[in-house]
Amino acid sequence: MAEHGNVGLTATTTEEIRSLLATVDARGGPAMLVVRHRIGSSTVDVAIPDHRIELIEAISHLRSASAGSADLEVEVRFAPHPAWLRSLDYEGHLVVDNDEVGLHLGHDGALALFDKANGRALWWFDTEQVATWHLAAPLRQILHWNCVRRGQALLHAAAVTSGGRAALITGPGGSGKSTTSLLCHRAGLGFLGDDYCVVEPRNGRVDVFGLYRTAKLTERSQGFVASALEHPNIEVDQRKRAVFLPDAIAGPVAVDVLLIARVDEIGPSRRVSASRMQALAAAGPTSVLQQRGSAGLVLGILAAVVRSLPAEHLIVSRDVDQIPLHIEAALRHHRR
Repeated sequence: MAEHGNVGLTATTTEEIRSLLATVDARGGPAMLVVRHRIGSSTVDVAIPDHRIELIEAISHLRSASAGSADLEVEVRFAPHPAWLRSLDYEGHLVVDNDEVGLHLGHDGALALFDKANGRALWWFDTEQVATWHLAAPLRQILHWNCVRRGQALLHAAAVTSGGRAALITGPGGSGKSTTSLLCHRAGLGFLGDDYCVVEPRNGRVDVFGLYRTAKLTERSQGFVASALEHPNIEVDQRKRAVFLPDAIAGPVAVDVLLIARVDEIGPSRRVSASRMQALAAAGPTSVLQQRGSAGLVLGILAAVVRSLPAEHLIVSRDVDQIPLHIEAALRHHRR
């Protein structure tokens, strides 16, 4: 499958991608660091120029000292893109996704290449200037492909914990996921993620893994959780800042309830029962659109998640101190 603007992709595209992936070197070398992580259920080695280590700071809490070979080897490369790719005429995002390889070229010029059979990937920049949103959520497209091949999904969702159990919080952008997860963090609940996390359904149980230790703040949400700005933070765009939390949880944690977040300032914050169909409708489209390719596999994994969990609407209003209490109550009510 290919998604593109006005580009014509040839039958040799897969072979060209394979040729590039054959050059991946995750063993390190002069001025290169190899950093091992445990991401979801995978051991991931990232080889990165030592002067650009800040690019993977958002996953620093997932670093691992485990031995053995990696499930995924990633090289972070700064060099001109290959001539055949630079010659393509496309608009927006260029995506190639089939059973063997994946390619994603963003509008900012960041290139992600993935070898699905051999667990190799390239995160390739043709300039030293990297868009700041990559610092808040590095390697996202590559990690999406890796999760899918292992029966997991990188969801557009938040997750928080209390009493050793987790609540998964879904909803489109602007539904209150980040504000809710930061309010919970301030109240002493565990933080797994505010925008992205990894889920794995298995035998009627759902586990959630933390991914990024960043949380996003808009000008409006800063009024509710201004204390979050005491932590290191960066400007993601003109409307948002990303805060690096020092105590994000790696997981896995068993999920007991799926909450569909929605902002409604009329009346108090509250919980309302929801159907599984509403839960799938809330989580599915945004997770598919946020990560490119493998949409059918993601929806299949998400459907298994929804079948395994009770669902509720979480109505987020102005009484923000009540929101963590509602989540703790939901976890107590649905505890398994």
